[in-house]
Amino acid sequence: MITKTEYKKVLIIREEIITDGHSPLLVITEDFTEYFIKSTRGRKPDYSILNEFLCSYLLNIWGIPVPRFSAVILNPDSIKGRGFSHFHKPYFYNDITFGSEKISNAVEMGNFLRSEGKVDYRKFVNPEDILRIGLFDIWVENTDRKPTNNNVLFSISGNQIDIYAIDHAFTFDSINYSDLDPRYINNTFNDNILETDFARDILAISKREHSLDKIVNQFQKNYYLCIENCRKQYDTIAGYIPEELGFDTTLRKYISDFLFDEKRNKKVFIEFLSRLS
Repeated sequence: MITKTEYKKVLIIREEIITDGHSPLLVITEDFTEYFIKSTRGRKPDYSILNEFLCSYLLNIWGIPVPRFSAVILNPDSIKGRGFSHFHKPYFYNDITFGSEKISNAVEMGNFLRSEGKVDYRKFVNPEDILRIGLFDIWVENTDRKPTNNNVLFSISGNQIDIYAIDHAFTFDSINYSDLDPRYINNTFNDNILETDFARDILAISKREHSLDKIVNQFQKNYYLCIENCRKQYDTIAGYIPEELGFDTTLRKYISDFLFDEKRNKKVFIEFLSRLS
């Protein structure tokens, strides 16, 4: 079930998290929750922030865990004199930010993580989601999640591990929505999490339990069901995205025409299958 975006105000800025991308701020909101926030950098529309909201909603419908997200409001004056990098000019915060809740006891998926067998496999609540994330990334043209930059968190609770997908600023080919062309698949072969050793291990373990045909049929059925559910709820999603971001009817149609193009979606699944072989 998806719900309308909540708005929260920042109470305390804790620190800047230096990254190659947005270098988000870690803040505490008025309800004493920690969030990583990314600003629009004064742009409207800012496609990277729209992408974050859009993909978080779409992943919810796919049933793939993402951290709780909110529209977070930061007073621009609170940035002044803090010595933050050029990613955090005060006027960048005249609009809302995308806030992703910090997950406790979470670690980033490492480049060399392996799942050696059933014992490791059964520690994960949702191990095959790593494969579904790879399929999702082809569908939304994620240019950022890859073996060298996993953008996946493992949340550890007791003997159980949950897989979370994070960071979706660089989806939809990192271009203006008007330039999206459903005739093409641009997710290059080595720039997908399916190429990680961990994803290959999960697939190999699944193959020991089921035939490849059965695995493919299950993924195919789930894939088209997820797309149909996204299509049915798309107008609701569009209405839930904060108005301040400028996701107008024109931009909504560009995304809709891209995501729900039947010919492209068949190509997406064929591309996914090519990575399973």
